[in-house]
Amino acid sequence: MLGINNIAGGRSINPIVVKLVLVLLLFCSLHANADGNQLDADRLAALRKNRSKDPASVKKELLDFLPYASELKYPERLIYFNTLALLYTEISVTDSALAYNRICLTELDKTDDLSQHFEIYNTHGRIFDILNLPDSAMYYFELMGKIAFQLQDTTLLATYYNNKAMVEDELGNRLAAYESYMKALVLFEYLGDQESVAVAYNNLADINQTLGEYEKSLEYLNQAIEINKSLNNRINLGMNYNNIGISYKELGRHDEALAAYEQSLELARQTGSVHDEARAEYNLANIYKKLENFDLAKKSHLRSLKICSDNDIKFGVMLNYIGLSEIYAKTENWEQCEYFADQAIQLGLDFKHYPSIRNAYRILSNINEKKNNYGKALELYKKYHQAEDTVKAQNQKDLILELQTKYDSERQILENQALKLRNEKQEHIIRDQRLITLIVSSALGFVLILVFFLVRTQRRLRKVNDQINKLNHEIHKQNILLEETVATKDKLFSIIGHDLRSPFNSMLGFLNLMVEDFDSFEKEEQKTVLNEFYKKSIDLYNLVENLLQWALQQKGEISYQPEATNLNQLLKDEISFLNSRAEIKGIGIQNNVPQKVVAFCDRNMMHTVFRNIINNAIKFTPDSGKITISSEVTEKEVSILFCDSGIGMDATTIEQILQGNTLRSTAGTNKETGVGLGLKIVKEFIQINKGSLSIQSEPGKGSCFIVRLNLIKEI
Repeated sequence: MLGINNIAGGRSINPIVVKLVLVLLLFCSLHANADGNQLDADRLAALRKNRSKDPASVKKELLDFLPYASELKYPERLIYFNTLALLYTEISVTDSALAYNRICLTELDKTDDLSQHFEIYNTHGRIFDILNLPDSAMYYFELMGKIAFQLQDTTLLATYYNNKAMVEDELGNRLAAYESYMKALVLFEYLGDQESVAVAYNNLADINQTLGEYEKSLEYLNQAIEINKSLNNRINLGMNYNNIGISYKELGRHDEALAAYEQSLELARQTGSVHDEARAEYNLANIYKKLENFDLAKKSHLRSLKICSDNDIKFGVMLNYIGLSEIYAKTENWEQCEYFADQAIQLGLDFKHYPSIRNAYRILSNINEKKNNYGKALELYKKYHQAEDTVKAQNQKDLILELQTKYDSERQILENQALKLRNEKQEHIIRDQRLITLIVSSALGFVLILVFFLVRTQRRLRKVNDQINKLNHEIHKQNILLEETVATKDKLFSIIGHDLRSPFNSMLGFLNLMVEDFDSFEKEEQKTVLNEFYKKSIDLYNLVENLLQWALQQKGEISYQPEATNLNQLLKDEISFLNSRAEIKGIGIQNNVPQKVVAFCDRNMMHTVFRNIINNAIKFTPDSGKITISSEVTEKEVSILFCDSGIGMDATTIEQILQGNTLRSTAGTNKETGVGLGLKIVKEFIQINKGSLSIQSEPGKGSCFIVRLNLIKEI
């Protein structure tokens, strides 16, 4: 397993690096001491063949050689220790994996072989991923990515894309993760590497589970299982069964889920993978809870908890604490329930894992309610929501204050420079005046000298005045920019204080209504409430996404990275993301952009631009309307036309949008709200990409937003 964010799910092992290590070892006989102990090439070939079938035996044989490892020379020494670290990584024994691979990192300068650097960075990144440290994992994966691109090696590139996608998924970048997984799959299929193809299938299934596409996830997993059975790869097969159990559970097929988890548990015990064993026990406990067999659920949780505690899997410990608190709540063992919930909160705060904190506070709130401690129950219920709101608001406030500080600092620098020049001017005037007085009082013979100094003085004064005027002009420009920033800051504080909190309050109200009076609602009423909740969620997501994008762009942390970008595919991704919202209003979205139109632009920025324009069209198009997206290609540029049958706008509104100097928002046809930041970001991102935006619209006749970008060619 490469890593987890949640003990319930996981990804398959990528075998590429193990193959690279063992191929290198085939060319190096690892000799030891004079007694003839050795690990020769033939034996290493056998170990490679049996790695997936019997990792425990392979590990034992490598450890038997450990007393003689000090005799090894470079690069054989690095290859040996990296192989040990890799095997421990595959069975999730992270302390041993870290110890052996740190030897490789400290001695990495002993070899100039970039492929060996790649292997060692890859192993270290995978270890950090298992430890639930995605930022550290991504650091080492990016190091190996630089090597892969430098060497232009297809195998290394495939491994890099697979590992990068895994961490992107854990960080919540689903679209980026999906694209990276698909790149890895294409390369693995090109290489004919069936074992790695199975890895890609498993990881694509994991993405689909995250998106709630469980039937699609089952398709990918069944393909992975078929390949791994033919290869007798028991480690990856165990992971496949664990993930297929998750899909069965979410589809309500509990008996099939139970059988899949038991199969995963058996394979984990055979291969010695403690992480997979802990995960399987945890998932079995969840199924038993669904079936209300709390005794078996408690036993599975306790077994999983022991494995996690013994192997320092703290994230798994936290999840099992939550599970046990839920069981004890069901069986009304309040003392044990409170103990495990309190422990889960402490670990949840360490990990900043707010879903677990929320669940623990909810459980504690319910316990106090049953004990008639209504005041404390209400306090516990509000506690997490208040903390989460405070953290998010503070993060946004810090970003804006940082921007304010940046502009204040730049303004102060300009003012200091102007003051320095003024002082220099005064010093020149005083000095020259003294000189002139001395010349006049001394003798008429110094008239020529006086004229000389007067001319020189005038030149200096003119130069200084020019510099002062230039600096004053810069200060004026900075003042205007600062005033705009302050106005935007005030507006964003208002968003954080009201617009960002209001959707949360509304959503919490809907949830509380459903939780408290669920049985009293008719199905149509439930659907109405859930539709409202969904619309609020989409609005809130777009608001938070735009706030973050604007803040990062103002800080200069969004880099411009243009590349050849397929506009049809990019539009498909955004239409797929927003289609559910359009369907609520009965709006049809048609993508008429040809399949092979490619523009030279920053892919991530264009995702944001297209998402905001389409979302805006949905907002201002009445029910049963239509949105058509088309393109016009000239020799040097491509124009993307977003045309809707909406309410349209007048010339004044169009001018305000294109100027983009203020935040302006108008309610949509179904009273949809916003803050006007989306179109401001659209304008700024298009300018960064050296493109242009124009708008054609009349009141009552719909609108066309036209985005012009530099054209690469039609491929």
